[in-house]
Amino acid sequence: MPAAAATAARPTGVTASLPGRISLASEAFSAAIEFLLPDLRRDCVDGAPPEELDRLLAGYSRGDDTADALVAAMRVDKALRQQFEQALTGGVETLAAAAPVIRDFFATVDTVPDWIEEEKVALGVRTQRRIDGLTSAGAGFAMGFQLAAILPNSSKAMSTNARAVENAGRRLAETGRIALDLNDPNGRGRFGAGTISSTRLRILHASVRRYLNNRPDWDHGFYGTPISASDNLGASLVGCAIVQAARRAGYRFSDEELEGTAHLVGLFAYRQGVPVDLIPRTHEEQLRAFYIFLRTARGTADRDAIATLMPPLTRIEVEGLPPVARTAIRHLYNAYGRRIFGPELCDATGIPDSPLRHALPLVGLAIRPYEAVRVRSKRVDRLTHRAADLMWQRVMPLLYSDEATYDADHVAKVVKA
Repeated sequence: MPAAAATAARPTGVTASLPGRISLASEAFSAAIEFLLPDLRRDCVDGAPPEELDRLLAGYSRGDDTADALVAAMRVDKALRQQFEQALTGGVETLAAAAPVIRDFFATVDTVPDWIEEEKVALGVRTQRRIDGLTSAGAGFAMGFQLAAILPNSSKAMSTNARAVENAGRRLAETGRIALDLNDPNGRGRFGAGTISSTRLRILHASVRRYLNNRPDWDHGFYGTPISASDNLGASLVGCAIVQAARRAGYRFSDEELEGTAHLVGLFAYRQGVPVDLIPRTHEEQLRAFYIFLRTARGTADRDAIATLMPPLTRIEVEGLPPVARTAIRHLYNAYGRRIFGPELCDATGIPDSPLRHALPLVGLAIRPYEAVRVRSKRVDRLTHRAADLMWQRVMPLLYSDEATYDADHVAKVVKA
């Protein structure tokens, strides 16, 4: 039986409760799967353990329990907002009498799961930093921003938010800033910038989730839970997509490096409020989860939301760069979108073609022979990582301004809304 047909026929314990935007036989992202996950195309869903598929599908009906409870309580008791900020920046122990809902939430912030090891996270950071800026930024934008503008749940959620629609460059900078901060050892600490910003983002998501759940035009039967746990997991798995795009370009990664990237992706997911039991732990499990995420998503189910979100993304202006660089970055993003998603989906969703797309395969002509030398030379490997560190210290921050953070005032405004 062909894989697609077997997938469609396969019974699962949660199928009956799936939102309409999920289809077990979707072909919307076939081009992305062929580009990023060609080996999994043949056997992933039917070859994966049934509990993995069921767990991911059930996650479309889950939110972020402790964050959702805290936001609901903040709406009733304004004093909790001050408690939240004090606990976030100083620790729960600095509160004279922390409310139970505060303690419950920060129990998920103060520690990370035992299986996420800092040493391996650091190796994952070092591994991802080695990927050149064109591949990292291009694939990251396509799978992080353009994909979110296509998927029905995220596109519907963002299309209701004028700030998300009108300030694509700012949203890119804010998201990228969290990534930069979590890539920094100091930023990953309990009171590091990455932990604080990602924790505020959890509260923002919970606030938006509460708002959308109460909107009469949010179709729960079709969209499911707004910004669901599985949607947040899919966003976190973009790190896997970047690694896969790099492998397609000719990069080589050791088993230890791939294990490190799995720990890094796991940390990102956890800091975004994804339930621990939903986070895949190994690189192989994360690839399978990402395959299922793409394979079961209907691509153009909400054309109105896509038409609202995609044009600002295709015309994005990256703050802090000269005009020529802004144009080049915009062409890079659109070129990678066309390369990953393919012409059919891009034409349907409004991602324009770019002459730069034809030059992207040329990157591999330089990377493949270089990687062949690097894996055999410790000196070349050291120089590669030094150059990568320099790029992330000097170049990448230009895309993600220090001012682009989820600050306390913005969180307070959203919670009050």
